[in-house]
Amino acid sequence: MKILVFILIHVLLIIIPNLSISRTVSVCWEAELKPPYIFKDLQGKLKGVAYDIVVQALKSQNLNVKNMVLPWKRCLSNAAAGKVDLVPNASFKEQRLKFAHYSLPLYTTHLMLVYNKEKFKDIPKIQKISELHKFKIGGVLGFNYSKFVGVDIIRANSRKTLIDQLLLNRIDFAILQKEVFNE
Repeated sequence: MKILVFILIHVLLIIIPNLSISRTVSVCWEAELKPPYIFKDLQGKLKGVAYDIVVQALKSQNLNVKNMVLPWKRCLSNAAAGKVDLVPNASFKEQRLKFAHYSLPLYTTHLMLVYNKEKFKDIPKIQKISELHKFKIGGVLGFNYSKFVGVDIIRANSRKTLIDQLLLNRIDFAILQKEVFNE
């Protein structure tokens, strides 16, 4: 009888966790949407190239998808806490390896410096990142600016706030993604 109970307990310990495995993947998209990669249509539904690729890939594996749109920092903190399974827009950062695995890039963007034409009558001539230290540079809070080593970046809560700071001459340049900014 003891052997039968022992076997039954072990069988249950093997089966029960497998029964509770969720077939739903929670995907966290940043609230600062990035057309054409992720945006909302007129009905408020998520759309975009990245969205389509992620949803199609998960559904092809017979997985349900639970999409959520949250502030970027919350997406990352939820991923670190194990509350979110996938954060598709996360770029590589060494510190994120503590809680995340990376795939090959879903897409790539190009960072550019945007400036106010009223402040600079001529196009500023900047050849190297090291030349940026003499300017006030703005970026979005939580975004990856690891290529801007040695540059003090003033953080804004959103792309809109960043552009507003630029137009109000609070910063000299805004670092933005070309593909997103041009949308």
